[in-house]
Amino acid sequence: MSLVRRRHGVIAPWEAVVGGVSHEQPLDRKRRWQPGGSGPAADPECTVEVKLELGHHAQLREKPTSEGFTHDWMVFVRGPEQFEVQHFVEKVVFRLYQYSPNPKRVCKEPPYKVEESGNAGFIMPIEIYLRNKGELKRACFTYDLSLNQEGNPPVITCAVRD
Repeated sequence: MSLVRRRHGVIAPWEAVVGGVSHEQPLDRKRRWQPGGSGPAADPECTVEVKLELGHHAQLREKPTSEGFTHDWMVFVRGPEQFEVQHFVEKVVFRLYQYSPNPKRVCKEPPYKVEESGNAGFIMPIEIYLRNKGELKRACFTYDLSLNQEGNPPVITCAVRD
């Protein structure tokens, strides 16, 4: 499980901690801890670790668009193994290249992704705003959105960030 509870150096799967629900049983949404709420994670000595995947898919188009775009691409932020992270993520801000229409894209609910077409890769700043006891904590990443060359297989990149 990617979400764990740490206390005094002990790591346990989150489901095994919340309300005594065993790891094999599905977690009832009503008993799930909410950021800023009470319960096991409200303990000041407790840390919640959320793992996120940042990645992208890029595919060479058969024919360039009228604007000259040669690739279709999609960049995303998500939980590993389809784990739901919307309880911890307030929003994700993707900053596209400056000449694109609407270069600042904000996703406030899943899926946290942007799909576009282009003709060159670029470095994309990504800001993830996490909920933390009523405050927002910003985590910043510099993501290299690379596009595959003609004749190469599509690019599929995924990185887990702590």
